[in-house]
Amino acid sequence: MKRFLVPFIALTLIAPWGCKSKGKKEAQKKVEKPIPVEVTAVRSKKLWVTVSAVGTVKPNLMVTMKSKIPGKIIRIHVTEGSRVRKGDILVELDPVDYELAVQNARAALKAAQYAFEETKVNLEEIEGDWTRYKRLYEKKVIAKQKWDHVNAGYHKAKIMKDLAEARLSRAKVALDMALTNLKHTKLTAPFDGIVAKRLVDPGDRVYTMPPTVLLVVMDISKVKVVTDIPEKELTDLHLHAPARLAFDAFPGKVFMGEVTRIYPDVDPVTRNFTVEIRLGNPGWKLHAGMFAHVRIKV
Repeated sequence: MKRFLVPFIALTLIAPWGCKSKGKKEAQKKVEKPIPVEVTAVRSKKLWVTVSAVGTVKPNLMVTMKSKIPGKIIRIHVTEGSRVRKGDILVELDPVDYELAVQNARAALKAAQYAFEETKVNLEEIEGDWTRYKRLYEKKVIAKQKWDHVNAGYHKAKIMKDLAEARLSRAKVALDMALTNLKHTKLTAPFDGIVAKRLVDPGDRVYTMPPTVLLVVMDISKVKVVTDIPEKELTDLHLHAPARLAFDAFPGKVFMGEVTRIYPDVDPVTRNFTVEIRLGNPGWKLHAGMFAHVRIKV
């Protein structure tokens, strides 16, 4: 009985130890399982050091259109918001009086041309006699009284020709002016742009003194943002510095611009100086007066 009891006890003691060793090894295997790691290349990136400010959008160009001649408006081809191309007719004045002025100027020019040609031919004829009588007088063939008469007639003919030539020149100038005034009855766009304001209507009279403002036209193919920067930042800014701009109308969108002008004087009250930033405006999305958030790289 004792022979069988001893092996049984030994087996009972060994079994739990074996289970423990096996469990410990399995736990070690679970702990030592490798964790996947993703490897990426390290890249250096320059951070912007900036001066922040707020600004206002202004057009690249703005023209207040006035008429160079007085008259009555008969047609207006645009209104606020109309896009125009350079040379487009925007406003037309009644041309009747100016067409009549051109006709009269042409008639006056024709008469002046005829008078000039007549005095020119007359002078050429008298000049021939004057040359012949001059030689005769120098040879003492004719009396001084006769020579004085011929000489006076010659100088009178010269004066008449010069006066006719002057009248002809004035007639040409008058016709040019009449044609120019007729041309001014049609006001055209000075550049590609947009009509910002229309201040007149058909039937209104236009004056030159004081001048009547008809339209305000802007070029917004490019725009500028004008902003004020504290004077302490002046030494950090420079021309052509890049700038990032954001607008409330386009949340999340960043526009790139460039510093194109730094005003030399500082406002004595605010201690700020003015900076202009220019940027492109594809699609003419940005409009004059918009509020801009500005960050200029320094």
